Amino acid sequence: MKNVIEQKALWAAVFFGLAISAHQTFVLAASEFSADPKETDAIVKFISNNTIEEGLPQSYRAPKGYWKSIGSRPDDIGEIMERLLVGEEGSNEAGSVNIYDAATWQITMALTQQTKQADLWTQRLLSGSSGVLSSIKATSQYFTYNGVKLDADQAYFFRMFGNRYLMSDPLDGKDSFAGFPNSPQLHHEDWKPITGENAWAAIIGPLQTAYIKYKGVVPLNSPEAKLALSILPALKAMQSPLGAIYHAPEGTFDKDPREISNENNISVLAALRMLHQVARQNNNDLLTNEIAGMMEKIENYFKEYAFNKEAGVFYQGGKYTNGEFTPSKDFAVDCQTWGIVVLQSGWIDRQFGEGAAYKMWQQTKARAGCYENGILEGVGYTDGHDILSSDWSFGAVLMAKILSAQYKTSHPDWSEALAGDASRMREGIETLRSVLPNGEVSYKYSNKRYYVIFGWWANPIPSLAGSTWAYLIDRDFNPFILGG
Repeated sequence: MKNVIEQKALWAAVFFGLAISAHQTFVLAASEFSADPKETDAIVKFISNNTIEEGLPQSYRAPKGYWKSIGSRPDDIGEIMERLLVGEEGSNEAGSVNIYDAATWQITMALTQQTKQADLWTQRLLSGSSGVLSSIKATSQYFTYNGVKLDADQAYFFRMFGNRYLMSDPLDGKDSFAGFPNSPQLHHEDWKPITGENAWAAIIGPLQTAYIKYKGVVPLNSPEAKLALSILPALKAMQSPLGAIYHAPEGTFDKDPREISNENNISVLAALRMLHQVARQNNNDLLTNEIAGMMEKIENYFKEYAFNKEAGVFYQGGKYTNGEFTPSKDFAVDCQTWGIVVLQSGWIDRQFGEGAAYKMWQQTKARAGCYENGILEGVGYTDGHDILSSDWSFGAVLMAKILSAQYKTSHPDWSEALAGDASRMREGIETLRSVLPNGEVSYKYSNKRYYVIFGWWANPIPSLAGSTWAYLIDRDFNPFILGG
């Protein structure tokens, strides 16, 4: 990223009666890192080729023998389930995609003129099925959306799926195991409809693709807009009295229906802004006003409940029970970085005091920055300093570049420090760069195997999310703004 660039986004949102300009200019601070075109091509090849039958992307590409090399246990049900979801090279009967990862993949395919591949994702979700999985949607048979039953046309998608139901274990090839949930035959067993993932998969990814396809004006009757509108009833049903959207519908395994995730709401807010812009482009006042009302409630939640004034950071989330909100005690890096990108420093500083956004980043570095010999390399997921995450660090790079530009006039010293952070992190993430035997280049998900307290394992293996974020950041594309 050599040059300062201007990105004009035709989006509109309502900040408690203050309309943001429909032609707001976003300026990213310059970075010393420069991506080599051949390197970029090698990254795109990995992203494009990391698919299985019917063009379905896969979240990871674990090298052959990975599970054995880390001592993964053959008789541990939790580890079996992880191996089935992640897969391994040479094992054709395991693996899946997280639908957030698929959204970043779809955007990358659209940006690299691989429109047919990008369209496959939209078509798959509109069909409501994937391979032999006849339904990838959380319908009223098992799930309730804040007391509302929704049919397949309006329900959330499951956060992870592949093309298969029956699977074999990449570790040792077994296809059954006594005590495996619901049936001893090994099978896909992750049926969790999550709000944040749905915002990305059904709205952000498809609308970014449509914006590119239709050259900036997205028809409301386009497949991508239809897909985005399909989950609007679920999002509306899941909006709590606080204004926040609940994390997961009732019936989701190991999830409390009263739980609120701030990252989920940041993602939804960005998604709704895109849909709001599309509704305005199509002169649909009813839809425009409906979405604006939902956005205003989410923004009010962030103003009144989501910010920890004592610590100077956004909470990870919390629970709304019996009319009271109890914030989570966990610290989540993405709530800070993505929160600053989406809510913007101007809004944050108006609500919580001058410099609140800058101080939030200082707290994030102090709590979760990953350092090598005192030099910032990136960030992890939560408190601690020995974990480096690729896609979360790329999110921090985006945040630092945007924040640097926004503080350039009012606080030039902060701006310079932020630009330095962005450059150092972009260089630091290169430690996760991996050149594969076929010449493709990917970014590992993390620097070591690590259990993320928010519910999944990070593995140091080639990652779709890490690689797509590398591509997006290196071409100065902001996925939270329609058109980048």
